[in-house]
Amino acid sequence: MLLSYLKMNRITIVTCILFLFLYNGNSYAQDSKTASLDSDEINSLTSKLSKKILLSQEQNNKVIALLNDYSKQQNAIRGTNASTVTDDNKMKQLVTSTNEKIINLLDEKQKMKFEIIKDDWWKEIKTEGND
Repeated sequence: MLLSYLKMNRITIVTCILFLFLYNGNSYAQDSKTASLDSDEINSLTSKLSKKILLSQEQNNKVIALLNDYSKQQNAIRGTNASTVTDDNKMKQLVTSTNEKIINLLDEKQKMKFEIIKDDWWKEIKTEGND
């Protein structure tokens, strides 16, 4: 009797966990598909970065182009019907790739400053994209 009760209890717990996982995954996927950066947000984010690490006009223009490309790729990733785990991995790769491209534009002083602020700056990008 006790063994039967424990088996039923495990099944109930596993079912609840699966339900919660699936429910949260669908909710995330719906919210994230609408996230993208518009040109005003990109200009604002680039302007903030420029003030913090003193970008030249050429660097500023290249960062704008990189964020435009980031936003397009973000929409492409989130527009697919792939699993949220796959989407998350692709988004991490996209952030890493964009980050590396930005770092390649910078001189040594700018790179040091960017390393300090990049996590907060990317959080702001993700927040802007979800507005």
